[in-house]
Amino acid sequence: MESLLYIAGIIALAAIVFLVVFVIITIRSAKQTMDQVSGTLGNLEQQVSGITTEANELLEKTNQLTNDMQSKSAKLDGLFEGAQQFGQTASHLNQSFDQVAAQVTQSASENKEQINQAVTWGTAAIDLIKKIKK
Repeated sequence: MESLLYIAGIIALAAIVFLVVFVIITIRSAKQTMDQVSGTLGNLEQQVSGITTEANELLEKTNQLTNDMQSKSAKLDGLFEGAQQFGQTASHLNQSFDQVAAQVTQSASENKEQINQAVTWGTAAIDLIKKIKK
């Protein structure tokens, strides 16, 4: 029976050694997996850092463009105000010309008889001067 105990002890020892070997293999496999995960995370961190840098540069350029557009828009506002004032001035000038034309027309129609007499006298005077010179 003693020999059975030794055989049982050897079997138990072999099982423990076998179990330890498989645990070591599993731990090594897990370590390799963790190393790969660590490498992947390092690459991901570098890529995110690059993207962050590019995004910051893009944001800065966008802000510069926005400021440029605002300054140019402010300059154009003055131009449009000037054009609007020019349009108003032209409108007032047209109204003034219309008023003057209306007054001249009204004055001409009121003084039509006198104008006809002045033209007749003027024509007669010119004819008389021409006859005297001949």
